[in-house]
Amino acid sequence: MKKTLIFSLLLAIGTFCTSSPWAATAEELKKVGQEWQEIERLWTQEKARHQERSGAIERSNLPENQRKILQKKELNRHKKRSRKLARRRNSVHNKIIAETNARLGKSGSIQAPLTKTAGTKVHQKGHRGMAGDLDLGGSPVAAKKMREVMADMGIDVPVSEHAGTISFGDGSGFELTINKGGLTATPGSEFHKIQVEVDAANPETYLSESMKQRDARGKVVKKNAGADYVEIQDHRRKALKGHTASNTELTRKGNKYMQPMAKGTKKVLDMGVLDDKTVRKILDTNGMEDLSVKDFKEMLNKVKTGDIEIKGKAKAAQLREASKDIFSVAEKKAFQKKQKEIARLRKDIADLPSNSPKRKALKDELIDSLERINTSKKVNDDIFSGKRQPEPEIHRNPKNVATAKKAPQTFDSDIKQITRGGLQRTVDRTVIKAVGHKGAKTIKQVTRRGLKRTVDRAVIKAFGYKGAKRIKVAGKVLGGVMQIADIGNTCKLIQEYREGKRHLSDVVKTLIDIPLGGAISTGETLGTKYRDWTETKDAINDANKNNMKAFLQQWEIILRKSGLSKEEARKYVATAVELGNLNVLERKADELRAQGKKITSPELIIETYESDDTLWQRTKAVGTGMVQGVWDGTKYIVTAPYRVVTSWNEKNFAENELYKDLARANRMKVTLYRKLRRAGVSSKRALAAVNDWEKGKFAKLREIVREKRKGKFVSVRRHQKDWYCTNRPEIRSDAAMTEMINEEIDRRNKINSFFGLPQMEKLQ
Repeated sequence: MKKTLIFSLLLAIGTFCTSSPWAATAEELKKVGQEWQEIERLWTQEKARHQERSGAIERSNLPENQRKILQKKELNRHKKRSRKLARRRNSVHNKIIAETNARLGKSGSIQAPLTKTAGTKVHQKGHRGMAGDLDLGGSPVAAKKMREVMADMGIDVPVSEHAGTISFGDGSGFELTINKGGLTATPGSEFHKIQVEVDAANPETYLSESMKQRDARGKVVKKNAGADYVEIQDHRRKALKGHTASNTELTRKGNKYMQPMAKGTKKVLDMGVLDDKTVRKILDTNGMEDLSVKDFKEMLNKVKTGDIEIKGKAKAAQLREASKDIFSVAEKKAFQKKQKEIARLRKDIADLPSNSPKRKALKDELIDSLERINTSKKVNDDIFSGKRQPEPEIHRNPKNVATAKKAPQTFDSDIKQITRGGLQRTVDRTVIKAVGHKGAKTIKQVTRRGLKRTVDRAVIKAFGYKGAKRIKVAGKVLGGVMQIADIGNTCKLIQEYREGKRHLSDVVKTLIDIPLGGAISTGETLGTKYRDWTETKDAINDANKNNMKAFLQQWEIILRKSGLSKEEARKYVATAVELGNLNVLERKADELRAQGKKITSPELIIETYESDDTLWQRTKAVGTGMVQGVWDGTKYIVTAPYRVVTSWNEKNFAENELYKDLARANRMKVTLYRKLRRAGVSSKRALAAVNDWEKGKFAKLREIVREKRKGKFVSVRRHQKDWYCTNRPEIRSDAAMTEMINEEIDRRNKINSFFGLPQMEKLQ
């Protein structure tokens, strides 16, 4: 008994130690980055060496059989080297995961940490070495934290993003993917449907995984009804690239078309849905009589790992058609199984009392299963028939950006926000009358004749959008710069905000993601390394989130001042957030104006910048009003001025001071960078100093200040109207760089004092 107890205790301690987060110092983080750089260097050398040796063998005058033997030996040598480097890379991956989870825990976040999902482990047979990827599951917050960790390590790899996943170093050797997921939405809700459809369109996301329950070792112990059917659709979605490819594409671009098809097909066969007798018939039907079922599976595995390439077009076509048949037969068998499982689940539900908690759980399982079954099938069929394209990637690294230009916006898309409210005919008649096109029946017919500007003016005049230069109404601004970042948590959080249990800042911080769009996603080059890009992007995103908070809270104040209760005002703001449509608020404002209320709609002000090497130092003047950067592919949304709430009723809106503080801090950050650049400091050094300053570290700034003349003045414009939205006169102050930095230190020391943290030392 005593021995058993000691053993259990040791096991528990061992488990704790292996799963505990790795809280690293800056020096340790740097060493991890250096380790990856060494692995990357060795892998680049190895790839070049393999290509050179393989080419030399192929060009030699040796007999063909000897060349094949030598090529096989060279491939085995290359694979061995690849797997050795992959094991070293795995150590880097593990430290990144541990540090990310440590930071999540330190921040007090309730978001899910990063966890490894099912897949071939680096030490297992069949792992593809440096070509193999590591799949993780985690929340959007965890994904963001991981990017910060990699930036601190100095790891610079291409990053591409889908709606549900973010991939680091895809195709470069780093190969790490996070499947992002927030809290699970309630089955049957609109957000649950959206979540499932987004995941179904992403080839890197497995819808079936959440339909399985695994034990501590990762073994599946229970499957929900229809899980096998959905899993086949998951594998089919990956194989569709090959199923829709030509013979030439399969042979010339095997890694893009042939390998995903082989991988998906092999996974379906591994499920055990089809017996060897059925597979034998499929192979015979497709002219592969000489290949045994065992050899066929081995061939698929080698194609997947890149050990062999299918060169002949005829063989590639045979493999493609056999794969399609395998999926077709497997799907039919899984469909029959699914029907029985669903029927059994319905019976279990019917047999339980209506108030039984188990009945509700089973009913949720049924709704979730049916949604995943139907959506996964429909999305795959649409992709195969050409009705739908797979989820596009949003590239975050300028080195990996496509050069395709964004299609120009049409007038019809510009005016959608006006016409959604049932005003299409009115708009049509107004424009046709103003432009004088008697023969036209719709706006489209007018604009085809090159009269877009005239049409814009006509609609602006008719509908009173004085602040617009074109038909870019306020309603589209909100929809254009705001996305729901966490579908699963949306309903609950918005409801809590409506009930007064949550601040508006919680809603914006947790739910709203403001996409940068523009230059990076349309092929313009930022011209910075990934680390600079990450820091720039985060600063931009945080600033615009704060701007959005202030903007929405202005609406809440305006509605309450017009006579609405706190609950009613919150309801309208919450609905606007939920739908991403400001017209909800504009329509209510129109109703109140009709009742004699004086209401001025607040402006959401967004600054735009050309996206190139001088992005940061070309900060534009504040207060330019609404601009077109949200829709213009050559522009960039960047730190906006803060149209913060009015000072009315500050007791009920204690966040005013926080907004004012954030506005000042971010404005100072941009100003400081700009002045450092004008003083002759390099962009790289200035950006590093400003980012350290933002984190409360002043060593780099002290060094710069010592190098420059003491007391050198920089100009700082502080727009009081941007803090309070009043017409107070603008205050201009000139402050020494040291004073500006010390002012920020004072601000941070107040916060540190409140939390009992040590005080920061001021600059002398």
